[in-house]
Amino acid sequence: EPLGEIEEVAGFVTMALEVQPLGPEAAACMIANGERWQGAKLPAGTRLFLTVELRDRFGNPCTWAADHYADSPCGLPLAASMTKLGVVSGKGLSSSEADVHPLHVFPRNEAIGSYECRHVLVRTGRCSIAFTLGGKQVGGSPIALKVIPARPSGIKSRLELPSTKERAARRVSKEHGSGNAPASEARSADAAGGEGGATAIVGQPFRIELHMRDAYGNRVETGGAAVDLAVVEPPVIAGSEFDHILAAKLESSVEDAHDGSYIITLIAARPGEHVVTLRVDHAEVIGSPMTLTVNKPRILLSTKAAGKSRGETLFVVATAISNAGLNWAFKAWDDYSL
Repeated sequence: EPLGEIEEVAGFVTMALEVQPLGPEAAACMIANGERWQGAKLPAGTRLFLTVELRDRFGNPCTWAADHYADSPCGLPLAASMTKLGVVSGKGLSSSEADVHPLHVFPRNEAIGSYECRHVLVRTGRCSIAFTLGGKQVGGSPIALKVIPARPSGIKSRLELPSTKERAARRVSKEHGSGNAPASEARSADAAGGEGGATAIVGQPFRIELHMRDAYGNRVETGGAAVDLAVVEPPVIAGSEFDHILAAKLESSVEDAHDGSYIITLIAARPGEHVVTLRVDHAEVIGSPMTLTVNKPRILLSTKAAGKSRGETLFVVATAISNAGLNWAFKAWDDYSL
């Protein structure tokens, strides 16, 4: 039979519910912009900016309740740290560099569990940045990146005088075609200035080295920098042997070694004090200006020491002086036939 009137019976009571997120779990939390920095190669001076989003195990944004860490001396149990894994090149890590360095974490929007970490990358090398929550790694941590030197800085770069041992090793290496570079034992140009200054001989090459560093003191290991060289020579005395249109002129060159160092070669044309100035990026380098004292070459006048007659000595001396004005070539005694 057909049913009669249908009567609605209340079986459930309508209730309003509010679902609260659970506490954050390290595995569910994540570094929001970690992919941007992961494996990046960054120049020194880059400002690192990382954001961490706290999530519960269901992926809901959450935060730590104040009573969870109010009694903790460390505050929020979200921590960041940086560990250096290795240098770009050269010697290994020192004990202080190998230590774990804590980074500061600040609230970005604490209501939704958003936090940020800012840091300026200064030292070159491979490093790892880790975020931990309650001692456990959050999602996307650690972040590995590599810091390389920034552009060369004149106020951090330095002039150096190669040692005698290094110059001899380079000469032997060049003669035998060896590509092995000797260990550097160079003196700084400013230190040499304190010992009486650098000295050179008229007509003989004088070399100094320029080693590039960036604004943070990291050694630059690439070439291509613009190096400005200026040399102020002593004044020419009117009527002297140098007061002539055909007199020898100062020769200078800057050679890029493509490893962050530059070889500056000077061949002075006349004796006296020369002032050498080097600039990189419109700034003078350490050790510049440098005073270079140029002396005349020694000419043997003693016939007893030479073992030659007076006539032979005068001939060789006159020939040497004549050649000095043309090509600075000084020959041995046996090269002259009388």
